[in-house]
Amino acid sequence: MLFIKKRLFSDVIFDDLRYDLCNEVPKPASIIDHRNGADKPGLVNKEARSCMRISLYPEEYPDYCTTILNAIEEFSPKHPASKLKVKEMEHLNYGLTDHFAAHQDAHAGDKYNPRYTRRFTSITMLSKTDDMEGGELVVLDGWDGDEHPVNLQPGETVVFFSTTWHKVTPLTAGGREIIIAWVYDR
Repeated sequence: MLFIKKRLFSDVIFDDLRYDLCNEVPKPASIIDHRNGADKPGLVNKEARSCMRISLYPEEYPDYCTTILNAIEEFSPKHPASKLKVKEMEHLNYGLTDHFAAHQDAHAGDKYNPRYTRRFTSITMLSKTDDMEGGELVVLDGWDGDEHPVNLQPGETVVFFSTTWHKVTPLTAGGREIIIAWVYDR
């Protein structure tokens, strides 16, 4: 298990990002749950995930994406920013009881093709309430391995390989907003 956590963005980029996202209208969480035979997008296994989400277009956030790619190059020098691309982004808004069960954002296996599979995940804390309890990002050593809480403050970002197991504990008070970017090989 390997990850970095730091403040990556200038105040200008961070404030612009928060301003742009404050007028978006969130939608209920959607995820495909293959365990119960569901194969239609938009079906949610509430035991696995609950939060409001907005899909974003990476090309509308070039400064954010460039900063993430440069951080990844620092994190993993064998993955230069010029060989990577942010292809997916989401803005997630967690409220009371919202959570995300342990999962990976990509699976390495026999059919692994890095061109079509998420390589890195980045999570940036946009805001959290002063009374927030729970809602903590936890990085795991394997599905049921040791837990490593990542206490993100507004403006901080964590980057890890998308095959890393992670979860978000249920919020018991307050709320938080994050932005996630998934990075692929070009």
